[in-house]
Amino acid sequence: IPLEIRITRKIPAILQDKVNTTKILNPEIIKSTVYEKNITDYIAMIYISIVVLIIAFELTNYFILRRKVIKESIIIDDEMVNDIYNKVKRELNIRSNSPLMENKKLSTPMNIGMFSQNIILPTTQYTSKELELILKHELIHQKRYDFLYKLLMSIACAVNWINPLVYLMVKDIKYYCESSCDEEIINKSS
Repeated sequence: IPLEIRITRKIPAILQDKVNTTKILNPEIIKSTVYEKNITDYIAMIYISIVVLIIAFELTNYFILRRKVIKESIIIDDEMVNDIYNKVKRELNIRSNSPLMENKKLSTPMNIGMFSQNIILPTTQYTSKELELILKHELIHQKRYDFLYKLLMSIACAVNWINPLVYLMVKDIKYYCESSCDEEIINKSS
């Protein structure tokens, strides 16, 4: 069912004489324009609405998760752990001053944040070598700005939400992102 929208524009009195004398444009066409919406317009509006909803949902979930994880985390004050952290930051030439944190509820180390990134470790006891490798891995993510890739992948998923191949692509990219960090650590260690 076509929907008719009538848009009426008033022509300033100064221009009215020019419109009447030039005969290039019919004044009636200028005064009133009819725009009909067809089914593709409705589909486009629905599609764009879903994209906006997905992006809003993803951002909301991310910020809720980040706030919750940061709130439940405590700054690590163990001198040995902080020394290893600072040593690894120097090796990788990272100048960030974000503190190293730990969280009882985490089962795996994580790097969270966009502009102010924090590394949060589980409360597991690690050897100094394990800790060094974990911190290198997480700091390499920071150095490479992997959060931007994840943001782009989220946008790609939102825009192409109807295409299942995009989800497979994102899964592969996440895997290769993690693998490349591990590979870089192995290359730097040998």
